[in-house]
Order: sequence, then structure tokens, then C-alpha cells
Amino acid sequence: MNKKVFCFLSFAFLTLLIGYFIIYKNKFVKNPIRADAAGYYSYLPAFFIYKDFGLSKTDLYLPDAKSLKYPAIYYLNETGKNINKYSLGVALLISPFFLLGHLVSLAFSLPLTGYTMIYQHFVGLGAIFYLLLGLFFLLKLYQKYYSKNVVVLTLVSLLLATNLFHYATFDSLMSHVFSFSLISGFLYFLDNKNKKNPKELNLKNSILGGILLGLIFLVRNSNLIIGLLLFPLIKKKNFKSLLFILFSFLIVCLPQFLYWHYVSGSFFLFSYKGEGFNFLSPKIFKTLFSVRKGLFFWAPVFFLGLLGIKGLKEKFKALFFPFLGVIFLFIYLISSWYDWSFGASFGNRAFIDIYPILSLFLGSGLERIVEKIGDKKTWVFLSFFIILNLTNMFKYWQRILPYDQVSLEIYLKNLFVLIK
Repeated sequence: MNKKVFCFLSFAFLTLLIGYFIIYKNKFVKNPIRADAAGYYSYLPAFFIYKDFGLSKTDLYLPDAKSLKYPAIYYLNETGKNINKYSLGVALLISPFFLLGHLVSLAFSLPLTGYTMIYQHFVGLGAIFYLLLGLFFLLKLYQKYYSKNVVVLTLVSLLLATNLFHYATFDSLMSHVFSFSLISGFLYFLDNKNKKNPKELNLKNSILGGILLGLIFLVRNSNLIIGLLLFPLIKKKNFKSLLFILFSFLIVCLPQFLYWHYVSGSFFLFSYKGEGFNFLSPKIFKTLFSVRKGLFFWAPVFFLGLLGIKGLKEKFKALFFPFLGVIFLFIYLISSWYDWSFGASFGNRAFIDIYPILSLFLGSGLERIVEKIGDKKTWVFLSFFIILNLTNMFKYWQRILPYDQVSLEIYLKNLFVLIK
């Protein structure tokens, strides 16, 4: 690891840690395990502490289980068993941090409930680890295509000019940072540049790519569309690499298929009861531009990515159109979801999953800006987006800006309000 990589990751780690401390020191929220996160996490205490493999006793130990508006665990009349609508992925990824919290609790004779603040913060801080891992993968990928300054500009933009920071600290146990990390790794291992034979992946990258694709599916099933990036391998008839990817993918996904079969009798299951897609009426404009949750309203730095389309096409000739395919399909899917706004969230949280792809466009756009106005002026220009995002984020933490239903009137009314 060179000095610049170490310095950036150290800066990111310290910044995230300070943000996390500010959130809980000021009691902006009570604990990391709440709302959707309670569902993602519930597998761990159920399995390791309560031996409740069928999730039949969760009302006894899952905090707020009865008061959640959209309970994660519900009863299946067809089989007489309970099911967690969320997949296993997040629980699997944070299990090392859960076990560390469990060991600390054992060592100091603390309650072994799975929900004390020891457990809460061990797994909450685990999200910071995965964000740093994702940034590391992107950094290694960027270094092949961009100058050092453009690499740093792009990564700082992602960290401080989007809602990525928020979802590694304030809402750290939502699924999005984990998807970000996995997809970043998938892009890194899929990239062929500087390989001896650019027509095929080596065995290691094929297996790791398949494992990551499996984890991507386990964290958020719909993100399997990232598999479209394998199209160049299909086009080149690189069936050997594809076979290893598929085999690794299926091995990783096997526990999820077995769990679904256990609770429902089917190896494949759409577990979001009462929820679904409105494919004939997608809210594309609202998803991209609305004050409520529009991507470009809350993270306008991505407008700069439009300047990088031509440059990215030259850098990623084989993957450029698969990149566009993933982006367009992703936008269509999330804008077709019955709740296109995804409820309480800072900005449009769904897009975090594909930030690794969007960041490639952003990096190419920043490269073009640097060529026109130089490094220093680009940093000054970028500082506007950073200050805007951090200001909005701090307002959101204090509920100056509401968790949902932000209108232009509310936004402008609180434009210069920073402290509640």
C-alpha cells in the first residue's frame, strides 16, 4: 500500500469515526439497529444466542418487533413458519463484528442479549470497515485509468459530496454501504486491464468475482442486474471464466436457497409480502430530479459525470454499454418500486448501490474539468458540492429537514438554518 493510498484511507477512517461519534454523542439517533436494520440483523441473535432457527420467538427478543410499521418477520400461512423478508447478506457480512461484540460481552460478564450497546456499536462500526474496503477497491481500479489527483478528487467527492458518508454512520446498518463495497470489489476483479491475456479472467479473479456476485445477490436480490457486466465475457465466448463465476455464485447463494425452501417449500421466493413493482408507471423524473428524493437534487455532484461519458467510453470500451445497461435498468427498477422514495432516507439511498459505476463517470468528468481549469480550481469548485451535501446532511441529522416528504418550500425555508 503506497503512501497516498494509506493517507486517503486514514483520512476517510478518521472522518467517518468522528461523524459516527458526533451522531451518538448528540443522540441524533439512539442506536444503529433500528427499522430495516433490525430485520437484516435479526438472523444473528436468533442463530447464535437464542437458537431460534425458525424465527418463531422473535417477539420475545427483537426490540420493537410489534411496533414496526413494516415488520421484517411475518407468518406464512402456507407452511406455518415465520420468514424474514430480508436476505442473509447483511447478517453474513457483519457476523464477524457481532461475534466480536459477543466475545467482549462474555469477557466482561455483560448481558448476552444481542441488543446491548456493545453489540449495537460493534456491528454499527462494521459498516465503516466495508465502506473503506469499497473505497480501497475503487482506488485500486481508478489508479489504472486516472491521475493520482483525479483519483483523490473522485473518492473525496463520493465520500463527502454524496449520501455515502451518512449511510456508513447515521444509517450504518442499512444494506446500501454493503452493496457499494461488494459491487466495488466486483468491478475491480472484473477489470481486465494489464492482464497477460485480456480476453479472459484468471482463475482467482473468476472465483472472487463469482463470490462477490453471490454476496451482492444475498444483500439485495435485485442487484443481480450487475451481472450484465459479464456480457463482454459472453461476447468473447470466455465460457471457462463464466463457469467458475457461476459455480462460485451458486455456492455462496446456497444457504439462501435452502432457507427459502425451509420456510416456504420453494428454493426461490419473493419475500416482500404486500410490496412490489409498478412497471407500467415508473416515477423516473421524481427518482432523478425531485426535491423529495431526486438523485441529482441531493447529490448534484453527479451532474459532473455527464461530462465524462465520452472519456469513459474510451477507457472502458468493452464495459461502457453494459455500464449504461445496468444504470438504465437500475433506474427503471427503483422508480417502479411501489414506494419509489424508499421512505425515510437522506437523499435517494437506493442509488448508493451503483455509486461504484456512477463514480467512474464522475471520475472521467472530473478528469476533463482538471484538464480545463487545473487541480486547484477544481478543488475549489468541488468544495461547493461538499459543503452543500454536509450542510444538508447535518440538517437531516437534526430533523431540520424531515426524514421524508421534503418539499421545495421546506427546503428553502431552512436553507440558512444549521442548528436546531
